[in-house]
Amino acid sequence: GSAGSELVIRVNATTANGEFFETQKRVVGNEIDFVVSPRTSVPATYRGSALATPGSIVKVNALPHLFLNGVRRSHKNLLYEWSLDGKKIEAQSGQGRNEFLVQLSPVSGGEHVIRLLVSSLDGVISAEKSVRIKTASPEVVLYQTSALTGKRPVALLGLAARSGQSLSIVAEPYFFDLALLPRIIGLWVVDGVQAPTEQGQNSRLLQLAIPENTPTYASILFSLKDKTNVFQRAQNTVTIVTQ
Repeated sequence: GSAGSELVIRVNATTANGEFFETQKRVVGNEIDFVVSPRTSVPATYRGSALATPGSIVKVNALPHLFLNGVRRSHKNLLYEWSLDGKKIEAQSGQGRNEFLVQLSPVSGGEHVIRLLVSSLDGVISAEKSVRIKTASPEVVLYQTSALTGKRPVALLGLAARSGQSLSIVAEPYFFDLALLPRIIGLWVVDGVQAPTEQGQNSRLLQLAIPENTPTYASILFSLKDKTNVFQRAQNTVTIVTQ
């Protein structure tokens, strides 16, 4: 049934000798909801969820729905027993501890299971639930942008431009660890040559002018990487063709 609803299960048994036995079990529909929030980067206009990546931090909030005699118990008056991959995490368990923080292993393709047992202080009611967290890979997506109209909503896969045209490209980091992102410097390579970056300039923004009488303006590469975690890195390329 729904959360807090009560169900009574009765069992009657009669032996071959005519002996009669009866028992019953009262079950309350208690449940736990999880809100999983990876602390990784996404653009402000991104409509999807952030994904966990190797070495990043994930926060899990538990919203328990525990009832006794039709009355919902306050989450502050419940005991929380958190475990990670089968090991109880004492430091984050206890009364009212409905938030759990974990830093994922800095390895590619990692997977973790977070389990929670919630019970009343007297142990009369309880509920248990687990969530499996898999890691993805950080990504860099390129967009064309301008000072007048802002960033275009469609990712830049290729670009046709005119000779002599000036344009701007911005690189958006997806699913990078928010704690590491401020110290990660972007690197632009244009036609095989590293683009200079002035002090104070946004390293994720490239402004360039297409030379006159140039049939193609070869590939542009942007890369982001952290020296301390080889899995917190990504790159992307785009080719500009002049008309």
